[in-house]
Amino acid sequence: GAGAARGAVAQQVAHMLLEQAQVDTQVQGAKLAEITELLGIDALGVAVGTVRADDPALTVRGEVTPLTPPVRVIFDSRAEVPADASLVRTARKVPTVVLSAPEAPAARLEALRKAGVGVDTGANLAAQLRALKARGVQSILVEGGGVLAGRLIAAGLVDRLYLLQAPMLLGRD
Repeated sequence: GAGAARGAVAQQVAHMLLEQAQVDTQVQGAKLAEITELLGIDALGVAVGTVRADDPALTVRGEVTPLTPPVRVIFDSRAEVPADASLVRTARKVPTVVLSAPEAPAARLEALRKAGVGVDTGANLAAQLRALKARGVQSILVEGGGVLAGRLIAAGLVDRLYLLQAPMLLGRD
């Protein structure tokens, strides 16, 4: 495909807010281990909005664990990920990368680096995915962020689309 990394988008309906056209997305728990192994995923990605809203760990938990944990990727053009986010606090234990725009404030990028977060900048999503590929990432599962998923698809950067839906819908009736 057009991107340097194979893109995959997974969605699990967490809330039904159809009247507002809002759907929170998230893949969690032991099933994530099975998915990453089955699909050969090197990285799990979310948009910074998902980090602010859900503070995900993006770690594979359960009985099945991959030999190498997937790299955790935050798409954050302005480097606004909170310093107290789980992904930042645990970056020295589990590889974590922020993909940002070149215009992101240098002080924020440096603070992320000091916390152990890898930082790559690129003018657009394609350039950011190329930087991720330079880190050895060949495939990424974009787990959260409907806007991000749409942008990746619109830019022609998604080679495969997987729709994973939970067996139960949660939220309002």
